[in-house]
Amino acid sequence: MEAKKKKNPIPMIAVLLVAAVFLGSSVCRQVSENEYLIITRFGKVNRIAEPGLTFKLPYPIENSISLEKRLNTYERPLTQTSLKNARSLMVSMYCIWKIADAEVFLRTVNTNAEAQSNILPNIIGSASGSIFSRYEMNDVVTTDAKAHKLAEIEQSIAQEAKKNAEQYGIELVSVGVRHLGLPPNKTQQSLIERMRQEREVESQKYLIKGETEAQKIISEGKAEGRKIRDTALAEAERIRAEGEMEAAMYYEVFNQAPELASFLLKLEALKSALADGKTALILDVNTKPFDLLNDGAINVLGEGAR
Repeated sequence: MEAKKKKNPIPMIAVLLVAAVFLGSSVCRQVSENEYLIITRFGKVNRIAEPGLTFKLPYPIENSISLEKRLNTYERPLTQTSLKNARSLMVSMYCIWKIADAEVFLRTVNTNAEAQSNILPNIIGSASGSIFSRYEMNDVVTTDAKAHKLAEIEQSIAQEAKKNAEQYGIELVSVGVRHLGLPPNKTQQSLIERMRQEREVESQKYLIKGETEAQKIISEGKAEGRKIRDTALAEAERIRAEGEMEAAMYYEVFNQAPELASFLLKLEALKSALADGKTALILDVNTKPFDLLNDGAINVLGEGAR
């Protein structure tokens, strides 16, 4: 008989290696810092693994479920929300959230997608509807900064929503109003008209204030102008009075010897006319003050010129 052929051990080794890898991957898991790794045993939560390498029994005895640890965002689209006195407003809300209790979250919500599509819309919608119904339109849409209560509304919505989110193992880090709008009906037109009227009233206030300031400036300018004019007129009267007093003194002297005064005035005028010594005048000697030339005053004039 021919000797039996020896079996090739390589296929068996390969199978064993594959089995070992599969078994290792089912019992070992590297846990990230950004996730909750929940280990379940026969469908019930057994523990939450710490970050790093962790071990578990192979499936189906134990199974692992990963949940996101990082912050998530949710935005609720514009939704018609009722206000006080049967009025309404279009409101869009947002929130930043994370899983605070992984075990509770897994039991009540299960996945992030379920939280985004069902749980958070209900939590945010219920809180915003409840809080906005306590306020009037003037508390939300107004030109008066002191009467604006949107920050107060956001704070109240956040408090109520955070309380409701705890039962799902969810922590709401931040909640706020993203957009405000008006429903497409007559309310929108009436509100726009009311806001327009408020703006007109405000503009009239500024216009009246500006006109008042302008009139004040004009009045002050006119008063200052009158003051300057009166001061100038008073100064002119003073100068004129001084001149008249001084002139009166000269007139008194002239009246004592009128002929002498007339002679001196003519002589002074003649000196001024011939002061440069180059002037040649052809005039009638009877023309004043040159009539002095007929009176034998040429010698006096010559001596004065020298």
